Amino acid sequence: MLDLAPLAEHFHTTANLGSTFDRDVFLSTLKMLADQKRLAAFGMFHEEKLVGCLLGTVAPHFLARESVSQELMWWVEPEHRGNSGALKLVLLFERWAKERGAFLNIMASFAGTDGDDRLEAIYKQRGYSLLEKHFHTHL
Repeated sequence: MLDLAPLAEHFHTTANLGSTFDRDVFLSTLKMLADQKRLAAFGMFHEEKLVGCLLGTVAPHFLARESVSQELMWWVEPEHRGNSGALKLVLLFERWAKERGAFLNIMASFAGTDGDDRLEAIYKQRGYSLLEKHFHTHL
């Protein structure tokens, strides 16, 4: 199995969640979702090195009978962005989700980061629309 933890730690740092990245929690969560057959994990490689990934899940919608898929983490190392590799991860995830009966796919982006406008344009080209904004505070 590939070591996704370094990418997850980079994602966590950029997300500015304020907590400490915990490799064991990350890996045990992945294992739990994989055991439940609810985990999607797609990788992007450069010269056989993992440089990006998209992790997602599918679950029953809490208000309806259908299932919803949601990106958990979409991260490509900055020096490997700007080509079609990252978009291929999304296409694989969308296909995986549809095959599992999801009627809705939810993707996210970090607000105010470099490339945010470009990412929004990609989402709109794929038929996505802004659903809601999330706010957080540290307690």
